[in-house]
Amino acid sequence: LMDKGIPGNPEGLSPYDLHQRAWPIVGPVFKMGREGAYARYRQLAGTGKTVTDIAQAVLATHYGGIEVLFVAAGVQVWRPFDRQEDKLCAREFPELGGQDLLDLLAIQILLKGGAVHAVLPEEVPDQDLVAAILSY
Repeated sequence: LMDKGIPGNPEGLSPYDLHQRAWPIVGPVFKMGREGAYARYRQLAGTGKTVTDIAQAVLATHYGGIEVLFVAAGVQVWRPFDRQEDKLCAREFPELGGQDLLDLLAIQILLKGGAVHAVLPEEVPDQDLVAAILSY
């Protein structure tokens, strides 16, 4: 919840208009959280408390081990995760019933109480598709 709100009834607003009015209010809060996460990532990089490898991030997420995830927005990685084998499958193209691995990571981290920052690919720490702060 924010101290400031959007005045009036939002029912007549399009999603675009609602976003345009809301972003000046919530944008600075998101930016502050993201900047704090960047600083924490930089502090922990090289200590074993961060990962940039997608396979390691998937495994850590599967076991609830990611606290913060930076993920490249607008990018898809189609490599199914075999939960029984705890490994990524070799297929790299979408298939019926498949799911984008980056979406899966973000959803699972949010469901487990972690933070997800979808950023431009060039803004992901260490210039990879994902960068994560481990919770263990």
